[in-house]
Amino acid sequence: MVTDTFIRSRKVLASRNSRDFRRCLFRSFAAGHSWLLALALLTIILWAADSHAQDNYEIQVYGADLVDPRHTMVELHSNFTIDGSKTTVDGVYPTNHAEHETVEITHGFNDWFECGFYIFTSISEGQGWQWVGNHIRPRVAVPKKWHWPVGVSLSNEIGYQRRHFSVDTWTWEIRPIVDQKVGRWYWSLNPTLDRSFHGQSVHQGVVFSPNFTFSYDFTPKIAAGLEYYGSVGPLTGFDAVAQQQHQILPAIDLNIAPQWEINFGLGVGVTGATDHLIAKMILGYRFNF
Repeated sequence: MVTDTFIRSRKVLASRNSRDFRRCLFRSFAAGHSWLLALALLTIILWAADSHAQDNYEIQVYGADLVDPRHTMVELHSNFTIDGSKTTVDGVYPTNHAEHETVEITHGFNDWFECGFYIFTSISEGQGWQWVGNHIRPRVAVPKKWHWPVGVSLSNEIGYQRRHFSVDTWTWEIRPIVDQKVGRWYWSLNPTLDRSFHGQSVHQGVVFSPNFTFSYDFTPKIAAGLEYYGSVGPLTGFDAVAQQQHQILPAIDLNIAPQWEINFGLGVGVTGATDHLIAKMILGYRFNF
């Protein structure tokens, strides 16, 4: 789902003020990671040669684990663009001060399959609260009983978004996921592929959008680290550096109980094609039904 599948468009958000909901700034995050993971992150950032805008509806690097069988996870993704685009571009609403609220419902069917469903909404001072679109996301994974050294899963997200919120109305995202927990350290890599089937970006074909995160457990209940979101342009030829999108997002995870998921962070765009400052929060709960 940065991001999510409206990555090919200059994300549009409509918005209201919800500054009180997001006052958390992050003054420290995991440092001193092993040179190997630091090099991997740097390589991804330097390699990415273009992007069209990070998705502001679901800003998340996926882990390989699935929702447990016969359990349902309900998540609320709340993303506020503090500093974004100020004008309408290609018929897509501007992102500045945009508030996006996304409901994600995921049910686990067995130890290798789950399916998620998204409801995207946007709140804006000029347009009010609007429905943006819906996606469905089936995902398969290597069962834990196989005892692989890394977690591996594959997500496919397909769906529709309204033209005022994306230059592409029908899209498909293929997201391979590889992750690993080593002591207190955790890393996850999502080398995502995006494809538009209806809209302005159809001619681009498959677009590569790598996401990456690493974090450190400071306590059993608090982990902090870095998330990276980018989009490198079509596989047939990456776009110019000036058009690429890169977003670095210090984030904190609160592991208060097994049934809860709490993640929040502050994303900083480092290129002109990226929104400059975004606050995000994910609040999730696992139901046993």
